[in-house]
Amino acid sequence: MLTRLIRAVIPARLRPTFEERIADVRARFEERQMTRDIGGIMGALDRLSDRQLQLIGSHRQELYDFVSDLMDRAAEQRRIGDEIIEILEASERRAQTVTPAVSDDTGADLPANTKAA
Repeated sequence: MLTRLIRAVIPARLRPTFEERIADVRARFEERQMTRDIGGIMGALDRLSDRQLQLIGSHRQELYDFVSDLMDRAAEQRRIGDEIIEILEASERRAQTVTPAVSDDTGADLPANTKAA
């Protein structure tokens, strides 16, 4: 019934597509998972003694900032990795679309779809 009401009230062009809904659910799930993981990390580090925290370069008063810095660095590394993968995939797509050259008897390179005279 709620679905019929939404379809009646919201025009089809404004309703999210299936892919958009999946992307939204995935983003909310990843955000919830990240929050839970940060809480777990904070809890684990909070159980360490002051001496153990000093071994990893932190103090109890700076624990939240320390974890935030770790998360920022990890996010930056993931972003850089994603950019590298995107560049490599784009390069691979370009390489697949380029027509290979063939040589004729004169040594000149010709596109593969032409014939030497």
